Amino acid sequence: ELLSRAIIYAQRHEVLGALLYFDLDDFKRINDTLGHDAGDRLLRTTAERMSNVLRKSDTIARSTDGDDVVSRLGGDEFGMTVVGESTLSAKAFKRRLRDLQAELLRKVETAGRIPAKRGAKQGYYATDISLGVGIHFYEDGAAALNEDKKYELTTKPPEGMAVDESPAHESWRRNKRAEHLVKVADKVMEFQKASNRLKLMLEKIDQIETIKQKPHADEELRREEEHLKQLLRFSDKAIFGSKGRAQLDVWRERLIAGESPEDLDGDIHSFVWERMDETFQQEQSERKDLERHVEYAVRIEYLNGRIDELQAKLEEALGSTDALKERREREQ
Repeated sequence: ELLSRAIIYAQRHEVLGALLYFDLDDFKRINDTLGHDAGDRLLRTTAERMSNVLRKSDTIARSTDGDDVVSRLGGDEFGMTVVGESTLSAKAFKRRLRDLQAELLRKVETAGRIPAKRGAKQGYYATDISLGVGIHFYEDGAAALNEDKKYELTTKPPEGMAVDESPAHESWRRNKRAEHLVKVADKVMEFQKASNRLKLMLEKIDQIETIKQKPHADEELRREEEHLKQLLRFSDKAIFGSKGRAQLDVWRERLIAGESPEDLDGDIHSFVWERMDETFQQEQSERKDLERHVEYAVRIEYLNGRIDELQAKLEEALGSTDALKERREREQ
């Protein structure tokens, strides 16, 4: 419903409408190790932070119809719809969306850590709140119509529904477009979540290998290894199961050989992309063109975010050694 309203607004006013799709990292682990009361508090805190950021943001135009909305879509997933003024180009609107995303992440991730309380299961650490984020948008009503035609989103209405521009038919079309927005944004978020989770694992593995070099660090080593086991247990789906675990073993050897987790960023991207591509291939049997569109949109969204991230790192490194700058530039 919230997506349909945003699409109506975009069409009516010839402006840009977007969906930001959020997924709480480690929500299941927090629920299972700290209890559902802690999980409920986490959901409320996250929703409040999102709503405050959207209400106060000056990166987007305000919708007089109230179509800038934060909604819980189910479980630990949230959706946020935003609209932009008609004078904005698609590129400028997307830049503003990234500013809004950065502000949301900053506000949520500084909301405080979730401490281990009495009754928490072994291996739980105080955890920062963090989000996976995916973005997709239609530039205007015409863009939505073009995607309809190109990918046949709404050319085959349900049996018994007349193609007559009736309210029922229009409502169905809007919902199909909204489903498409959700699908692409969800895949973008899934890509980011898998990459972030693997990076977290590598950082933990690298920490464990460093502790192994210390004398008399048995207790610290047991604690960190138990934490890694818990992270793996609750990340199985995000890291593609047995394939992800096997790849982590390969990367562990490279860390032992002297590489850093940051050196493996490109390998993480390639691994996640290959695993998701396998899924896309399986899903393409019925709707090949549409799935391929989603596939490219996901990779473009992810890579744009990576470029921004690496550019920021590069700027930080300008005062460092030439070798570090060269590596950043090569990554970009």
